[in-house]
Amino acid sequence: MVEQGRRDQRVAAGQAPAVPGQGTPGRPVSRSTRRLPRSFFARPSPEVGPDLLGRILARRLGDGTLLTARIVETEAYQQDDPASHSYRG
Repeated sequence: MVEQGRRDQRVAAGQAPAVPGQGTPGRPVSRSTRRLPRSFFARPSPEVGPDLLGRILARRLGDGTLLTARIVETEAYQQDDPASHSYRG
């Protein structure tokens, strides 16, 4: 039996319902959302991970379709942690 799970859904630009912004329930995300600077990521992963929670990832496809997703979970490991993909080099 095949399970019916969530499927990718594409929404044309401007047709998606408003999404609450980070830390501001009920307030729509601005269309002028900016990219995070490289300096945001120039920290240890255990610091960056929690700061990514609630952020919106967005990608505009060639046909103008805007894909968005909210980060709801992160995992962060140091290089010396056996659970890290980089642990063995």
